[in-house]
Amino acid sequence: MPFSAAPDKNGYVWIPNFGVANKISRLDPKTGEMVDFPVPNIGTAAIHSAVPAPDGSVWLTEQGSNKIARLDPTTQKITEYQDAYLPGQEGLMRGGSKHTLRIDQAGNVWSSGDPLSRFDPESHKFQDFWETFRHLQPAPDQDGNFGSPCTTRIKSGKSIGKP
Repeated sequence: MPFSAAPDKNGYVWIPNFGVANKISRLDPKTGEMVDFPVPNIGTAAIHSAVPAPDGSVWLTEQGSNKIARLDPTTQKITEYQDAYLPGQEGLMRGGSKHTLRIDQAGNVWSSGDPLSRFDPESHKFQDFWETFRHLQPAPDQDGNFGSPCTTRIKSGKSIGKP
């Protein structure tokens, strides 16, 4: 099921296909042409978010598999990055799931869901913030930072800090 499309800097529109389709699609609004890009995930990926980055890549969330992925614009290859599940909760939404994705000014990839997470594309490491309340729309503060007290409620009342 396609939804929540996002435009890129070249005028294309990127569309996640939620459910069992396991692909994102690129729409050329000028011609109506659609090109599909399947993810390597086996099983239901449930792609919820597809967001173009300033470098031309497209980042996406796989809610069903607790992964994020990156489409390389040159090779058109999708590389997936698996986040860890809570022990004993593997494969369950409450054990880990990626929902909505945003990219901060430093190039970090933030994903809402369970938990809020920050992915560093250089180290390929996730930092998970389980102490946050579940929320679905990560948003930057007035300075363009994610994870600040302005945008994320913390269960303990403490800040998770800026990236």
